[in-house]
Amino acid sequence: MKNPFAYSSTIKEQVCKCGKHYGAKWLLIVDEWRDTTSGMCNDCFAKWRIGQDKQESTDKETELQLRLTQKRITFHEQISGIPLYYQNKTFNNINSNVKGNMKKVCPECMRYADNYPLDYNAYIKSSKKSYPSLLLASPNIWGVGKTHLICAIFHRIIDRWQGFPYRCPMLFTTEPDIYLRIQNTYSMSDAERRTMQSETDIINELANIPLLAIDDIGKQKRSDMKFVQRTLFTIFNKRYDSMKPTIFTTNMNLGQLERYLGANDGAEDDRASFDRLLEMCKGNLWLLEGESQRGK
Repeated sequence: MKNPFAYSSTIKEQVCKCGKHYGAKWLLIVDEWRDTTSGMCNDCFAKWRIGQDKQESTDKETELQLRLTQKRITFHEQISGIPLYYQNKTFNNINSNVKGNMKKVCPECMRYADNYPLDYNAYIKSSKKSYPSLLLASPNIWGVGKTHLICAIFHRIIDRWQGFPYRCPMLFTTEPDIYLRIQNTYSMSDAERRTMQSETDIINELANIPLLAIDDIGKQKRSDMKFVQRTLFTIFNKRYDSMKPTIFTTNMNLGQLERYLGANDGAEDDRASFDRLLEMCKGNLWLLEGESQRGK
């Protein structure tokens, strides 16, 4: 009986694609001759192997860079203040079938994110102007998607930014959180004051971040309205002076917002915060209509 594992070998002269003749080893395995070489001379094979090694190295480096980029993006999505519930809320999963004008407002917010200058300091130097702020309002209606739109803007900017430079260029917060952080500084011990942020530190952080989002302005009624108006004016004014944009959301109409920010009894000096807000937005005001989608 013939051994199926037996084979014979021979050397055949072949011509490489470079024109060089070389000896190729052929094996006779189970009555079939097979070329066991690469189909090229040793010199061409060596060059091909070097190219393959470089490609494999490039592929591995590209894969590593993609993983690192995604890791940076995820990290900055987390430290940007985007609430946990909205970590995966992007423009792709906004329900455009809701009643109201979301179909109109959503593309405008997407355009806002796409046009936001990633190198904001360079943008100011070259343009000599600030990027416009944005106001999203849904008077007396809650749950129509304002916070989702803010977070979708943040996600889109971070995706464009790819995690560089390392300082996160934006911060999401709410009006109640601002007051809570500031008022917590009032009861700090002496030891805590040496290591933790002061009220001034918090205000400067909010004033200096390239893009700030303040959600839910006027949502919680407070008795200390002078504190509210003073704090908001300080933040608005510092951001106005440094030409930094802010995204605002509120459930008030413009008249209610004007009064909330301090325009009482028509006093001219009480209009400063509201006037700052309008000037920063440069007409970039959007009213969301419809019905609440919470629980649906």
